[in-house]
Amino acid sequence: MAPLAELLIAKKLVRWVNRALQAHINHIEELSSGAAYCQLLDLLFVNSVPLNEVRFTSNQIVHFKNNFHILLKAFKALGIPIKIPLHHIVRGDFHENLCFAKRFYKFFREVEKGRGGKLDTKGYNPRLRRNYELISIGTPTIEVCHQGTQTSMELLQIVEEEKAKLEVAAGEIANSKVTMRQERDFYLRKLTQIEKLARGHTTINMASKDVLKILYQTEPGFALPAKATEAETESDPKPNPNPKPPTPSDAANSEQ
Repeated sequence: MAPLAELLIAKKLVRWVNRALQAHINHIEELSSGAAYCQLLDLLFVNSVPLNEVRFTSNQIVHFKNNFHILLKAFKALGIPIKIPLHHIVRGDFHENLCFAKRFYKFFREVEKGRGGKLDTKGYNPRLRRNYELISIGTPTIEVCHQGTQTSMELLQIVEEEKAKLEVAAGEIANSKVTMRQERDFYLRKLTQIEKLARGHTTINMASKDVLKILYQTEPGFALPAKATEAETESDPKPNPNPKPPTPSDAANSEQ
């Protein structure tokens, strides 16, 4: 049985881990999975550990070893000279887990002192960072969201409500498109009728010419349609290619 002093130290370290990571660890042996250390290092050096590769909830030693290998890789990248007695820790040895927890705690506090004595963790949400997984050596599960955090059902309801709003908006847009097509076809028919009416006259009067002018009027930079050009040409009087010479009677009439 472990001495009382070691039990008290272990209890203190467990409380510290729970506060830092918002976890629910009960015994120092639960740190044997290595998951808590991975996130504590991520808390010190954000994104230094690929938390998506860490198995936070597992009772398999192979997963424990993998977590510690991830931790060792991060230690090496950061230049942290901490050795891990992997074989004994992953098997849940109380003494080895306590010793390593003490070393890690000492290292953590030294980093804090180097940053002014207290680590600023206001922008760090430990539960969100680990996707609300429990840090446990039990059956894999997800943490129950506490008050102030939306549950999966609440989030699903919000998504469904937003989906319904989008469907209503899409329906309104579709109806608007139908209305616009109907209006377009209506005015197009009117314009077609005006064009036929104007072209139906053998002699195009001024009103018909004005209608055609409006029909084929374009913005600057756009050429007139071929039909409009033909219509304007037809409406203008054509010169006689073979004019007849005036007769004496015509000359007399003009003098009168």
